[in-house]
Amino acid sequence: MSSLKRIFGKRTTPKDLVSQSCDLIGTIVSVDNTSPKYLKAVEDLYKKILELKSILLGEVESETKKSDAELIAKEAICSGLIMMIVRNFERIGSDSQRDSTHIFNNLLKLVVVEYIEANPSILDLFIEGLEKHDIAQMYCQMLVESIKHAPLAQMVLPRAYQMFKLAEEVNFEVSSNAFLVVREILTRHKTLVANFMDTNFDVFFEKYSIMMKSNNYMTRRQSIKLLSELLLDRSNLLVMKRFINKKENMQIIMNALIDRYKNIQFEAFHVFKLFIANPNKDDQIKNVIRANRNKLLQFLRTFQEDRLDDQQFVEEKELLMTKISELE
Repeated sequence: MSSLKRIFGKRTTPKDLVSQSCDLIGTIVSVDNTSPKYLKAVEDLYKKILELKSILLGEVESETKKSDAELIAKEAICSGLIMMIVRNFERIGSDSQRDSTHIFNNLLKLVVVEYIEANPSILDLFIEGLEKHDIAQMYCQMLVESIKHAPLAQMVLPRAYQMFKLAEEVNFEVSSNAFLVVREILTRHKTLVANFMDTNFDVFFEKYSIMMKSNNYMTRRQSIKLLSELLLDRSNLLVMKRFINKKENMQIIMNALIDRYKNIQFEAFHVFKLFIANPNKDDQIKNVIRANRNKLLQFLRTFQEDRLDDQQFVEEKELLMTKISELE
């Protein structure tokens, strides 16, 4: 028996549900959001969204359910329902917003990836939505789910700089969601990201460094921590070698070492040690170390003394001091 709801004994088909949802959104966007007609359309749309969600995400598995889900995906594309929901997300009501997010994320598993490739403005709308405090999290969820698919991640990567900027926002909801997307886009598809960073090296790290110098504590800490993870990943070996031979990068990290927050200092240490341990230091890096040798040694002797029970940290710190002392 079909999992679809029967209304007055007549089966509501996937095509019917999608068509009715489109009509209701059309009403929602055409009337004032204080009118009874708007409120009724929002209420009715939520009921349709629940039915669509039940088919796509219901617990009962069957061939009929699978067929209905595929039909919904097809109709959602052909009718323009996906674009209508995304474009009018702010007006469809909080309940429909929440469940539409689940529907979209599930449709990505079917045929919607190709649709978004052909309609990249959807991704732009998600990115713009990250600035909308009250619903930023739902835009974030849909963008993160999209990024899990390599073709869509490749489309979002050039837009990563927008997320870098949003990660600096004072509003916690905006900055935290933006950085969640940043982490996802830079760690999900490693070969893709390594090529992007290498090809766009100067621009990428110029933009990225703004986060590391941000006034936002969480942005500073998370961006330095993520940088450490990226540079230590074998996929990014060539990028790491380029990064640790740039004097400007070393200066940023040295400034982070003396940040007023110890957690940021500690994250910076994991990047700083790459500059010092590099066996093929560029002359400009050697010059920075030589010019600051005594200050660095004095600083490291008392650096993070409350971590003396961390044997690995203690050994790494001693190794760095030795390398700094022995640099000719």
